[in-house]
Amino acid sequence: MTSVFLTARWQHIVLANYAVDQRILQEYIPSGTELDPLEGETYVSLVGFLFAGTRIMGVSIPFHGLFEEVNLRFYVRRKVEGEWRRGVVFIKELVPKWAVTKVARWVYHENYATLRMGHRIEFDHTQAAQEITYTWESRAIACKMNADLRGARDASSDEHARFFADHYWGYSRRNDSKTIEYQVEHPPWVLREPVRFQLAGDLLGTYSRVFSEALSGGPQSVIVAEGSEICVHRGSVL
Repeated sequence: MTSVFLTARWQHIVLANYAVDQRILQEYIPSGTELDPLEGETYVSLVGFLFAGTRIMGVSIPFHGLFEEVNLRFYVRRKVEGEWRRGVVFIKELVPKWAVTKVARWVYHENYATLRMGHRIEFDHTQAAQEITYTWESRAIACKMNADLRGARDASSDEHARFFADHYWGYSRRNDSKTIEYQVEHPPWVLREPVRFQLAGDLLGTYSRVFSEALSGGPQSVIVAEGSEICVHRGSVL
């Protein structure tokens, strides 16, 4: 197993899942992997969450202890010694910290972008999240994703929900023939299905037309994970 590169806590994770035509993903599939469909459908997910307590190789980075990320990803798999490694491929990842963008591009060849971002979490008297909002600015126009958890149902045993939460590998294209593979470790998350989800703003300014159109159609499902401590291992080239 490769050494740990990054540790953090991912928390208040919102995953909005959209069925798409698999043809729009073909150019993004890393060499050595294949699409991982769910019940015959291919999905992309728009994911918002908070990075907290971030450390690189055990060292905390000043002014990077807490920040937002919003990413657009899809799902792939790779067979190793007869078993499937189920992973994700990121189409684009948004963060408010330019240093995170530079490190992620350099170490993992990921498509990070630095934007002005924000968040708002509303809690009940037990400190359980009741509403989660992530915002980002693209071409000076605000975008927002919002999940209302008042009355949300427990989705931890839902196989459909677990599909989106339980991928523990990341894959990125180094070039047409080489792929970077890295492992992400975390315990199974507690999942909830919100009662309402909203996505608004200039998505075309953030993503290409084909993906902005896919996201404008509304998600097939939305889940929220409480999150956990995570560790991301160094990548290896396949």
